[in-house]
Amino acid sequence: MSVCGSRPASWLLPLTFINRLTSNLPVADDPQLYDVNLLDCPDGWFGGAWQVRTRSLGPPTIFSQAAELHLHPNPARLELLDQARHQHSGHWAVERDPILKRPYLTLEAAGEQTRALITRLRRSSQGQYASLTLYLQSGTELILDLLPTP
Repeated sequence: MSVCGSRPASWLLPLTFINRLTSNLPVADDPQLYDVNLLDCPDGWFGGAWQVRTRSLGPPTIFSQAAELHLHPNPARLELLDQARHQHSGHWAVERDPILKRPYLTLEAAGEQTRALITRLRRSSQGQYASLTLYLQSGTELILDLLPTP
C-alpha cells in the first residue's frame, strides 16, 4: 500500500521519530534545555526579563507587539518594550486553572489587559537559560527567551 506516490507507508515512521528528537533541540547558546512540568513549577520561574524570539500573527495589541517583557516580582510589576522601543508599565500575576492547575499570566499595561496560557517552559539545569511559550487570549503565540542578567 502506498501513501505518497511510490513510497511505502513504512517510511513515515522514521520521520516521526526524527521529529520527536528535533523537537527537543536546545535554544539559543545553551547546550541543554529541559521541559518543565508546568503543574509543579514555582510561579517565580515565570518572572524575569524576557525577549520575544518569535510571534504568530494575531490582532495588534500592546502585548502581541511586544519586543521585551520584564516581569518583576514583589511587587508584581510589568515593564513592556514595544517594537519601537517605547516602554509601558503595568502589573502581572500568575493564576492557576482551578481544576487542571494550568498556569496563566494575567497582564495589564497601557490600558489593555489580557490572559496568556503558559504552554511551555524550558530551562537549563542551572536556570541561566530559559524559553517560555505564551498563548495570548487574542490568539497570538509568543515564544520568549530569558535575557541574561547583568
